[in-house]
Amino acid sequence: MKKLIYLFSMLLLFSSCTSMIERWLGGDDYEEESPYLKHMPEKTMEGNNTFGCYINGKLLAVQGTKGKEGSDFVTAKRIESDNNFAIGWLPAYYLDISIEFEDKDMGHLCVRFDTTNLKEGINHCDMFCNKYAVNDSVDVNVTFLNEEKHIICGEFDKAILYDSDNIKDFITLTKGQFDVKYELREYNSENR
Repeated sequence: MKKLIYLFSMLLLFSSCTSMIERWLGGDDYEEESPYLKHMPEKTMEGNNTFGCYINGKLLAVQGTKGKEGSDFVTAKRIESDNNFAIGWLPAYYLDISIEFEDKDMGHLCVRFDTTNLKEGINHCDMFCNKYAVNDSVDVNVTFLNEEKHIICGEFDKAILYDSDNIKDFITLTKGQFDVKYELREYNSENR
């Protein structure tokens, strides 16, 4: 009987050690707390790094800036640069909100504002991901903008993103909202 109890105790100890090692080493079986929410994020004006919308009717809602293996989930960067930096379609002043998620075709979603005239109220932005992009700009209602604290919050009703290789392949984003704190980056032609 003592041997049986000893054997059972050793098995239990081995099992808990294996679980801890998997967590430390990032084992495939270990699941970290998911940044994906099962509900639309609460609307705030605090820079909580949340994003939510429905993609073809399915909820995508994320919170936080770091996910499994250090990938970003909601990040925002505002770029300010001199006019020499603006090349092609990329403006010299813009703000990117980037959302990473698990869909392999999409991989990430980027919401890009030209910040030359960014203000509370209706603003136009581009949306794109690995496979899809808008043909025209999307109207986004910026509900809160605090440039001193680097916070931007907003919402949009509908955006249709098309596959550039197949116009019949598209996705529809509806009921979108975000609340992010952005990082300010300054570039000029000497340090790019």
